[in-house]
Amino acid sequence: MKNKVLLACAGTALLAFQACHSPETRAVNQNKSQDTLFNSDKPGSGSKDGHIDPAKTDGKTSSNITQETKIADDDYAFLNAAYKGGKMELELAKVALSSSNSKVKSFASMMIEDHTKLNKEIDELATKSKIVLKTEPSVEEQQHMQQMKALKGAAFDQQYIAMMKTDHAKTIALFEQGSKTQDTKVKDLATRALPTLKNHYEAAKTL
Repeated sequence: MKNKVLLACAGTALLAFQACHSPETRAVNQNKSQDTLFNSDKPGSGSKDGHIDPAKTDGKTSSNITQETKIADDDYAFLNAAYKGGKMELELAKVALSSSNSKVKSFASMMIEDHTKLNKEIDELATKSKIVLKTEPSVEEQQHMQQMKALKGAAFDQQYIAMMKTDHAKTIALFEQGSKTQDTKVKDLATRALPTLKNHYEAAKTL
C-alpha cells in the first residue's frame, strides 16, 4: 500500500513537471517576461521615464517612441518632415541672397526670417515632447542641393523660383495634414504656420 501511494505521488509530480514545461506554458511565461521588461522604469525600456532616441530607428517610428513621448507617430513624422524641409529652404535662401535679382533677394530674406522662426518653434516643441528629429537630407536631396548651388546668375534664379513654387505647394499640403494630427500643440503650430506658408507661395508666384 505504501509503495502504491509513493508511485501515485511520483506520477502526479511528473505530470506537473511536464505541464510547467509544455509549449503553452513556456509561451505564457515568455509573455509575462516581456510584459515585465516593457513596464520597467529603466531608461530605454519604453516607459515614460526612459529616453528613446528616434535617430536610432532608421527613420521608422515605433511604439516605443509613442510610449516614451506620448506623441503619435503621425505627429512625429510631421514635425520631422517640417523641420527638415525648413532647413533646406534656409540653406537655399542663403544662396539666393547673392542673386542680382532684387525680387529674389527680397524673397530669400523673407524665407530666412520666417523659416528660422518656424524651425525654432518646431525644435522647441520636439524638445518638450522628448523626441530627436532626424534632419539629415537623403543622398538624392544632397545631390539636388549641390546642383542648385552650382548654378549661377539667371540660371539659379530660374530654378530657385520654380523650386519655391513647387516646394511651397507641397509644404502647405504637409502643414494642412499637420493641422489635423492628434497632439494639440502640434495642431496649433501647424495651423498658425499655414498663413505664412501660403503667403510664401503667393509671393513665389509673382517672382
